[in-house]
Amino acid sequence: MLRDAFQRVDYALEGIVISADSTPAFFKEKLNLFDDFAKAEQAFAEYDNGSVFVIPAFSGIGCPHWKYPGGAQVVGLNFSTSWQHVARGV
Repeated sequence: MLRDAFQRVDYALEGIVISADSTPAFFKEKLNLFDDFAKAEQAFAEYDNGSVFVIPAFSGIGCPHWKYPGGAQVVGLNFSTSWQHVARGV
């Protein structure tokens, strides 16, 4: 049985997003999505993300590919998306 374990090949996928912690500041200061973090935090409690997801890859995607330049993305927007959905996605 131990011999079978050594013949098996397992793979792992690793990846990081660089500068993810600056994402809320970007949406506040550059896009004026909300006035203050306390107001946005209310959206966390009262709203879901409405299928909006943010990939905060402003400085690129880290390993395994170290892909530069960066390119943050907001996906899942539709006509019923509100700023609260985006804030929750952030």
